[in-house]
Amino acid sequence: MVERCQKELVRDNSGSEEKYKGRINDIYTIDLPSHIDWRHIRKEATISTVADYSTGDISATSTTTITGASTSWTSANSNNLLLKVSGYDEIYRCTYVSATSLTIDRSWVGTDISSNTDYSLYQDRYALASDYDRLILDPDKSIYYWSGGQRVYLKYRDIDTFEAKQVYTPNLPAYYTVKWISGDPYIYIDPPDTSARTLFYIYMPTLSRMSEYVTGTITTLANGGTAVTGSGTDFDGFVTDTTTYDYYFRLDRDGTGSASKWYKISSASSNTALTLSDTYEGTAVSAGTLVFTISHVSSLPRGLDLAIVYGAATTSAIDQTNKTQIQGWASLYEKIVGQYRAVEGKLEYGKQRVHTIYERSGVRR
Repeated sequence: MVERCQKELVRDNSGSEEKYKGRINDIYTIDLPSHIDWRHIRKEATISTVADYSTGDISATSTTTITGASTSWTSANSNNLLLKVSGYDEIYRCTYVSATSLTIDRSWVGTDISSNTDYSLYQDRYALASDYDRLILDPDKSIYYWSGGQRVYLKYRDIDTFEAKQVYTPNLPAYYTVKWISGDPYIYIDPPDTSARTLFYIYMPTLSRMSEYVTGTITTLANGGTAVTGSGTDFDGFVTDTTTYDYYFRLDRDGTGSASKWYKISSASSNTALTLSDTYEGTAVSAGTLVFTISHVSSLPRGLDLAIVYGAATTSAIDQTNKTQIQGWASLYEKIVGQYRAVEGKLEYGKQRVHTIYERSGVRR
């Protein structure tokens, strides 16, 4: 894709390949994922909610220390949970210390407690998957739990509305929002849950940027064979997860750019040993020193490779102020994306505003 964009479309012979790698990856990881909930990469994960806890009483407060009477606090039922004490307005986030002691996130506000007082501990936020990028485009069909054999969906509220209407009395969760805290995504639910239950959420993951490996040479590869031997290579250091990602191999002598002949990699068993999924169709290599390329490729449908190329070419044409090329490549980009939007067969996609590659789309936060 990089070679086609740089050498065949933009025809830039300056050797600035890294610039084109960046543009290819920007289209792949930012722009394209914003268009459609691509079923090829869509994931579903779960959150286990924490039931509220109110056993015993608060018997004393002192600056940031909360003391309990007849409490059985544990890390599971108190750590990082919110504390609401009866008769007091402030809400605090707690750190577990012991069965009868908690530390709150700031100094106690108001008169100190010196006698037993009712309280409630509850959780309003839960960490999302480490590869989370966004929920699916219909926010009211993104998060649900099962009740009586039926899915019960939580309704989405933007952050301002959520915070304005948030309640602190545990009940069945009905609403949610998503916030990023110190760079990590969390779902906030409202009301806080009274029971431990499983929430399911459907999301689009962050796509790992495509990359290539070209260090070393190929010494042996038989015509009709699948075993590749390298010299000065680190195959298993680059090909690390063939379950999640696809990796492809080529000998550069067999063609570059649109003439490339790629073979999917089945596994990398060592620094110098690769196994191909399909048999090699080119001229045999024996005691050779041929250059090669291994690519960690797109997780999106193969047909969208062309969209990525045309999208990157469009942004590159902007550098050259070639309006004719910009319009032509942008049109081809939108045509391919539109075809796949139709293939996905989701009527609601037609109601979504179509993004263009000139926008900063797909930004997480």
